[in-house]
Amino acid sequence: MKDMIVEAFEQFKQLEQEWNEHLILTFNCPKNIIKCGKSLDLHLDQVLETRKLAESWLKAIDAPTKNDVAMIANQFKRMEQKTDSLDEELFSLLQIEKHYKKVLKQFNHVLKDHTTTLDRGAKFLRPKSELEQLNEELKDLTAST
Repeated sequence: MKDMIVEAFEQFKQLEQEWNEHLILTFNCPKNIIKCGKSLDLHLDQVLETRKLAESWLKAIDAPTKNDVAMIANQFKRMEQKTDSLDEELFSLLQIEKHYKKVLKQFNHVLKDHTTTLDRGAKFLRPKSELEQLNEELKDLTAST
């Protein structure tokens, strides 16, 4: 199998060598180089003229040209990149929000515990109002009679 690959590669190299020799013999003459240059220039002129004609027809029928399509494609690419960026930013903000909600929940729990503790302590420290004292005396008097 390996020999077949090597043999095919050698045949390809030989064919390449033959083509290179043929091209050098054909185009190594200044007259042929000038002819090829002129034909390429003529072809390029025809291509440019065809492009101008196609563009003018597209404008005449109010159809988008190649440049219009390219501009829209570039705009679409920029918008897609911006959308991806905003999506990543939104995801990170949602992660931060989730973290802060968790922290706030823990803080709320701690505050409830402290409030309960303070309420219990306040009952012992708070002086009784005059009305409460009179109610207690009344209860004592009614209990003793």
